[in-house]
Amino acid sequence: MALDRGWLRLFVMTIDGRPAASLYGFCYDHTFYFFQSGFDPAFSKQSVGLLSMGLAIRSAIEEGAAEFDLLRGGEAYKFHWARESRELGCLELYPPCGRALLYKRARAVSRAAKTMARVLRKNMTIHE
Repeated sequence: MALDRGWLRLFVMTIDGRPAASLYGFCYDHTFYFFQSGFDPAFSKQSVGLLSMGLAIRSAIEEGAAEFDLLRGGEAYKFHWARESRELGCLELYPPCGRALLYKRARAVSRAAKTMARVLRKNMTIHE
């Protein structure tokens, strides 16, 4: 659907014929929405991840995008390109039936477990 409508963007950087980095996102209504990227660790010294992001930003500007949205997540590499971030909210609606309420509780437990795991990881010290 996104491809058919002309929204999908896929960039692949090659070095000596080998894929070194790739990035994809969507361009819609003068905004580029960055979705995912990756790179071959063999090329990490060449900073191909940052380079592919820079080239994608340049391409979006040339295409007429007024905004390059890095979407959610506070990964450090995003702050090479952005000075600030926006808070996101989430609204979940469930029908008033037993199965939906059970699912809602299961999601709450899952979120609580993930939060606890993050806190524990942050507070753990590694002893060698």
